[in-house]
Parts: sequence; C-alpha cells; structure tokens
Amino acid sequence: MNTYMFECTNCKKEFEVITRYEDIGQTPKTCPECNHIMVRKFTAPTIVYKGRGFYSTDSKSRTE
Repeated sequence: MNTYMFECTNCKKEFEVITRYEDIGQTPKTCPECNHIMVRKFTAPTIVYKGRGFYSTDSKSRTE
C-alpha cells in the first residue's frame, strides 16, 4: 500500500490518500471539502536504514 499526500489548490487543506500500487492512476483529482483541483505533494521517502549490514564495509569480515 502506498501513501500519498495531496493539497487542494483552493483551500490549501492536505489529505493523505492510501492506495494500492495498481490504483496509482485513480487517485482523487478534486478536493472533498471544496471540490477544487488537488495536486500531489512530493515528500521524503519513509525508508530509514538502521543497524549494520547496509554498507559494503559492514558486510566484509575484519580479517580480509
């Protein structure tokens, strides 16, 4: 499931829309509050890598 943020061009309210990958082209185009056009806001990815093993120096043993 994907989460997208949309903002109304008229009332400036933000809406969070959760869709399946197959339904990306079917996202809402109008604001449910004032019925004006909504635009998708681009946000930072929510992936956070923590811990060991994400870099080439972490996966190699110290003796090599």
